[in-house]
Amino acid sequence: MALIPPNPGTDLLDVDESEVCRPEHCFYAFDTLFCALTSYHPLPPQFPDEK
Repeated sequence: MALIPPNPGTDLLDVDESEVCRPEHCFYAFDTLFCALTSYHPLPPQFPDEK
């Protein structure tokens, strides 16, 4: 019994683009955390909030 599937990565071909984390999401998360720890105001997100 293997921990790695027989064809790793083939299931990634059918990923819905809306379920992918982008660099903008990471930036927004760290900006929000920074602003929560300081007195700065967070920047508005550069991606749609569809969920």
